[in-house]
Formats: sequence, structure tokens, C-alpha cells
Amino acid sequence: PINHFYHLELIGPRRDSGYVVLSQKELPDLVISPGVGNSCEFELHFADLGVPCILIDGTIENLPKEHKNFNFIKRNLGSTIQEETCTLSEIANSYEYSDAFLQIDIEGEEYEIFQTLPKEELSRFAQIIIEIHGLSRILDLDYGLLQIQKLLQTLNTYHSPVFAKSNNIGKS
Repeated sequence: PINHFYHLELIGPRRDSGYVVLSQKELPDLVISPGVGNSCEFELHFADLGVPCILIDGTIENLPKEHKNFNFIKRNLGSTIQEETCTLSEIANSYEYSDAFLQIDIEGEEYEIFQTLPKEELSRFAQIIIEIHGLSRILDLDYGLLQIQKLLQTLNTYHSPVFAKSNNIGKS
């Protein structure tokens, strides 16, 4: 077996809302970030470098910080297009990109999102940074374990995991 060594970089704070990415020579052409909440430091890093950022969150009225490279969509990411929700496919079809970062932190909805996303759309992302919630469901061998397994298999279609850690907020 060949050992691969990757250079990883923490972007954002060392607490929740800081995310580890695989360093690369070129910047992404777009950052898509559903689940903003009260921090957009990760996105601000890229916006300051000139990368356009799509921030999606229907649970907040305004972004925590404004930036000329931010485009805020006040809807939640969902598996269907409705007044309050948009899909990743809808976002993908609204913007031209081939090497985007998807940074997703949507409090457990990631399971349904990736079940309904056409797998070929995953190939448009250079990196997917995902906070997977509800890992305790792995103890439910009949349903929970299968959900986690399906999510990881879907992500593994075009991507390989390079970093994992437990959340550093609350009890692990």
C-alpha cells in the first residue's frame, strides 16, 4: 500500500465553525455554504481572497458579517424546492463552477440532502467539508447505521475522506 500525506489547513476559528480543508495550489472558483448560523469566518477567509461565496440559511435574518463576495440566500437547504427551501441542484444550476468547495453544516439534514442529490453533481466539488450530525444513530443497526453508511458511500463516489474528528462543542 502507498502512504499518502496531505497538508491540512484549519480555516476559521479553532472552535465550532472552523473547518479543516485539504490545502491546494489553486483557490476554489466558488464556495457554497449551507448552514451559516452565527459565524461566517470560514467563508470570509475565501471572500477576502476574491472567491465568491454562496451562504444559505433560512434560520437567520442577516449574515453575521457582510462582504462584497457574499451572496446570501435566506432559505434552508432541502431535498425539494419550496418557498422556504432550495436544493443543492438548484444552487448548482444557478452558478457556473467546476471546482467549488461545499462546506455544509445543516444540523442533521445532510442525510436527506445527499440521498436526493444526483451523484454526478458531486464531481463538481473540489472538496466537500461536512459536519455529520447524529453519529449516535450508528447504534440503531436497522436504520441509523444504514443512513450513515449510505451517506458515506454517496460521498465516496467522487471523494475520499482525508480528515475526521469529533465536534469540539458540547459533550462528545
